Amino acid sequence: MYTIIPINNVERINELDFDNTDCMITGLNTIAKLIAYDNYPIKNKKIAINNILLFLKTLDTMLPKDDDKQMVQISSKVLIDHFTTKHYKRYMSVLKECNIISAVPYTNGTFYEIGQHTMQYRLFNEFVQDELALVLLNINEFTFVTDKTYNKKFVKTIKNIDVDFLGAITAEIKNHKDNNTKIKSLRVRLNTLFSLNNRRFIFEGFKVDRIYHSLSNVSRISRKFITVNGQSFNDVDVKNCQPLLLCYLILSKGLELDANYKFDCETSVLYENFITQDRNRTETKVEMYRTIYFDFKPNSDLAKKFKELYPLTYKSLEILSKSEQELAGMLQNIEASIFNNITPKKSEYYYPLFDSVYFTDIEDCVAIIKEIKNKFEEYNIKPMMTINGETENDTNDEVTHIEETVYVATKSDYKEHLQTILPYTLLSSRSYKINQEVILNELVKGQIKKTSDIKLIIKNIIK
Repeated sequence: MYTIIPINNVERINELDFDNTDCMITGLNTIAKLIAYDNYPIKNKKIAINNILLFLKTLDTMLPKDDDKQMVQISSKVLIDHFTTKHYKRYMSVLKECNIISAVPYTNGTFYEIGQHTMQYRLFNEFVQDELALVLLNINEFTFVTDKTYNKKFVKTIKNIDVDFLGAITAEIKNHKDNNTKIKSLRVRLNTLFSLNNRRFIFEGFKVDRIYHSLSNVSRISRKFITVNGQSFNDVDVKNCQPLLLCYLILSKGLELDANYKFDCETSVLYENFITQDRNRTETKVEMYRTIYFDFKPNSDLAKKFKELYPLTYKSLEILSKSEQELAGMLQNIEASIFNNITPKKSEYYYPLFDSVYFTDIEDCVAIIKEIKNKFEEYNIKPMMTINGETENDTNDEVTHIEETVYVATKSDYKEHLQTILPYTLLSSRSYKINQEVILNELVKGQIKKTSDIKLIIKNIIK
């Protein structure tokens, strides 16, 4: 009925033609139970199993990639989309009987409250810890959905992205082995990627202005293998963005903010203050999201440490936590106001990704950075930016921070030398590219010895 390949069978996976193959990741025991089960809501067993497998693939796109969370909220619309109004309750009973997922009540004992929250479900340990396998599907189903009108270039990007599946799978498995990540993390990462074959979407959050789309939960590792019509993506990202957004929120409300908190956020060293022997930086960041930025928990160890380091900011957090709107929602709405409307002018393709922007033409880089910084500048906040993972030099004059170094004499050596000492944003600018040969010729002609003289020549040529 299905071709099933254990995830550790690298040789067999390397033989697959992913351009013409739809697949997903699930557990060996899970697929065996579904094949053995005979009491499905519809007569056609294969279609019933396909419906469940596509649902499980979609479910993984809704789960966090890298934590132990096994609880998830699923709206009835998602269930109806996969199983129909008539059959979705019966399908969920099948999933419960197979020890895959079941509904659980909230702390107040209710399963559902209109306008408050959707149904909550828990994944069974047996499913989460199941040994993984690649399942080849004979499903030719593709949909694209949006909840409203979005920028045409943005929509065109999500519709037309291509994936080097083999490269991404290989990289994700290597990351799993090298970092000893959990099986659940690998399954979620790969199924989020494979879901691009079946369903692509863009929609706004239910209670917040954040934009979610098909690439929102694709891991940074897999995103490196995503292109569009042969073009790769560049990205601009704000370091320590959620902590910086708290600065923005506090200042916009006229509340108190510690100068050292703002400084630690701007210099991207905030998380280092909370690292312990038992908790590395990544784990610290996740825990701070859980206990400070997305759900303020004053009794947590991190919150107590936060209060000790940043007493004024902590006091403001206490005030904000009593607001009608959740802190996470307030931060995400500020984030959305900064990033949602950034539209790179030269790039044919682009997409926003929460606190970053991905785009195909590097010449858009300077304008994107300027637009982001201008928004933060409203409250005298100076964010640290990264460009394709490299930290951007924080300067308006892109030449002023060249370090003093000895010159090199040949044209090719000057070119290589400039690549190492000039800021990335200057090297990628249109004016530099146009005048590069003129600059090199002048440097060789004069055998310039001092970096200060190099700066002067570049300024005079591209002014």
